[in-house]
Amino acid sequence: MVTILTAAVVGIEARTVTVACDVEPGLPAFDITGLSESAVRETRVRVRSAIRHAGLRFPDGRVIINMAPADLRKDGTSFDLPMALGVLAADGQLPAGCLDGWVVFGELSCTGAIRSVCGAIVIAEWAASQGLGVICPADNVTECLAVLPPDKVRSASALSDVVAFLVAGDWPAAYAGEPPRNPMRTSSLCWSDVRGHAQAKRALEVAAAGGHNVLLCGTPGTGRTMLARRLTTILPPMDPHEQREVTRLFSVAGLL
Repeated sequence: MVTILTAAVVGIEARTVTVACDVEPGLPAFDITGLSESAVRETRVRVRSAIRHAGLRFPDGRVIINMAPADLRKDGTSFDLPMALGVLAADGQLPAGCLDGWVVFGELSCTGAIRSVCGAIVIAEWAASQGLGVICPADNVTECLAVLPPDKVRSASALSDVVAFLVAGDWPAAYAGEPPRNPMRTSSLCWSDVRGHAQAKRALEVAAAGGHNVLLCGTPGTGRTMLARRLTTILPPMDPHEQREVTRLFSVAGLL
């Protein structure tokens, strides 16, 4: 029995998920338990194909995977990579304990490529709070480096690379990538483009200065969208906490 840590994104928060894998003798089968949605149940197809296309051996016996806690509904494709590594570790193809202290997430293609997932920065924040590192897709490494030091971030673009690094016990530091940089906010829109709407503009200026919420109501064509798009151009610069909150929302929505 092998256990691997991963996380489920619930809203804009991450919840601990433990993937327990076991390979038993018997007729070939691949069972997944733990209140998984259809996308997770389809993981068995991607994992089996990814392992074989990576030049590795899929176990001949019965593969059982349990995702705990069972009362937490699990959806998405970020569980592909931890399941695949769990199957290989349970079959003895990975060194014992090589995944201790790491949170693993990532989507697998049928060819063994590792694809990015939504909410990577949310999972990385949870890992940081637990004192753990992350093994993530190469396309998510920038998000993870925003909250974790480079020595706590490991990434790869293929399942075969992850297995090779874990077997060798040496993961090149270059795979961690470079720390992200915050670009200056630019926009082609300008608040001065708006003509009239004195009352609405005054309300939005007060909201922008005081950090208040705004609800724009009116019939189509009155300029609500025009005003809303230009509101961001008069907002004060975000502090680091606000930057993190906005980034979390975009990350979960897959818009980064």
